[in-house]
Amino acid sequence: MTDALPIAAAVLALGARPSDDARAVTGYHQGRPFDLVVKKIDGAGHELALEPALAFSQMRSAAAAAGGYLQVNSGFRSYEEQLALWELWQAGKGNRAAAPGWSNHQAGRALDIESEAGTNAAFRWLVDTGMRHGFVRTVPDEPWHWEYAR
Repeated sequence: MTDALPIAAAVLALGARPSDDARAVTGYHQGRPFDLVVKKIDGAGHELALEPALAFSQMRSAAAAAGGYLQVNSGFRSYEEQLALWELWQAGKGNRAAAPGWSNHQAGRALDIESEAGTNAAFRWLVDTGMRHGFVRTVPDEPWHWEYAR
């Protein structure tokens, strides 16, 4: 059971409020579980850890100011969500997926942004500008996959 007081303190310290759709979850990094607070980053319910969520919000605003739009297709994933994706991949029915516990999506620092296989304006904008907001591509053959690296 997670001790809610330290998580609540972390939420408040990073500027989130319960009304901001922040919640405590179990994250994973290199196969090990840890306490994590995630926050919704769009109307579809995608989430990131608090610091990447703030950086993404600023990056999305910058994209909008430049006339673009960043469509998120995936953010934080629970163990169960990652397991389902991994099982699909293992069965030859889905995209490549890390084993549960080993995906950076489970640490709340990775997101998939619609890129039309690296051909749309959002992808080009991210290549030119993403690092200014702390987001980098970490999987060369997945133009949609971006991770917060600060």
